[in-house]
Amino acid sequence: MCQGQPYLMKKDDYTERFGNDRYEGYCADLAKKICEELNINYKLQLVKDGVYGEKMSNGTWNGMVGELTRKVRLTVLPLTEYRQ
Repeated sequence: MCQGQPYLMKKDDYTERFGNDRYEGYCADLAKKICEELNINYKLQLVKDGVYGEKMSNGTWNGMVGELTRKVRLTVLPLTEYRQ
């Protein structure tokens, strides 16, 4: 998941919080609601390179798309959802 207002932001007191409670915004709210409805656990996790994804010269992808193609993440809506 990538940060960007109003979709996903770290809360002002981010370092004092744990887990999904560290984030706010549309995607954080949407993930919470979907997972409540489906009765599943999830973990919001920022993509390591901080980008959505673009195709690189060697044919691979970076960002969230790259993590999906490498099976690093299970699901990306406009967010990453991890089943525990």
